[in-house]
Amino acid sequence: MNHNSILLVAAALLSFGDTVECQSRPNFSGTWVAMQETPAGAAAARTAILGQRVVIRHEPGTLTIVRVMGEDSTATDYALDGSEVRRRVPGSLCMADSEVVETAAWTTGDGIALSVVGSIAAGSSTVSRRNVSHTLRLAAADTLVVEAATHANSPVGTLYKRSSEALTNAATPDAPVVPGTMAQLSWLSGEWVGPTGSEERWTPAVSGSMFAVSRTLRDNALIEFEFLCIVQRRGGLVYQAMPNGRSPATDFRMTRIDANTVTFENPAHDFPKMIRYSLTAGDTLEATVSGAPGDRARTFSFKRRSP
Repeated sequence: MNHNSILLVAAALLSFGDTVECQSRPNFSGTWVAMQETPAGAAAARTAILGQRVVIRHEPGTLTIVRVMGEDSTATDYALDGSEVRRRVPGSLCMADSEVVETAAWTTGDGIALSVVGSIAAGSSTVSRRNVSHTLRLAAADTLVVEAATHANSPVGTLYKRSSEALTNAATPDAPVVPGTMAQLSWLSGEWVGPTGSEERWTPAVSGSMFAVSRTLRDNALIEFEFLCIVQRRGGLVYQAMPNGRSPATDFRMTRIDANTVTFENPAHDFPKMIRYSLTAGDTLEATVSGAPGDRARTFSFKRRSP
């Protein structure tokens, strides 16, 4: 047998070995729901490590994890070779989205190591290096265990059970967004005073969000107030309103933005359904709200308060 023939046989054997190995490894595909039980040998994690509900699509060499968080979801595609990918982390109230840098690779025990190797704070482009590893393994055909090591070397974990829910219906895809950045709203920052005792005070944008408090006074008595914020989400902007401090906040997604105008809408809300801010001549801020189509819009004018 000549040298070239030996190389071809060796390559074929290696390829066959890889195929057998891939076929013998477990497949993590499924819709998984977090249980209250704790995995054997691990303490309970404070929160479900992959979220309360997670969808995994597992193909040879690749892994897709869809994390379902209320009305939000994120889908991340990993190559099982340790290469880095970035995953969006949805922000909480008045907090912008951040990112983590992750890798995924097989472990020697037929598990998958999902490692966070970096993080990117909201509004930043700097990667802060981290080293947090989660291990995914199938304890049974219907049982997924996700464990994380701690500094004390005592693992914590979450136990997931397979759900019968179809994979295609397990997560809502991200809705299309109108792209926009906080920098485009620099003109909104400041103290704005209306002629009827109303005012809004907007902070400059920092870390992907800006905050405001709105109040209305009559004869020096407080009539109403509202906490407001605008945050960077999914590459667009979201306006969150808490009238009289009400929780949870009502979200209005940005639908239009230009040099001096921004429009937010929530068609499912009773009133308002639309909120628009416009900077007009004479350093005047106009805030317009409207309800159902055909209803007359209401506009409130504010002047910038001098320092």
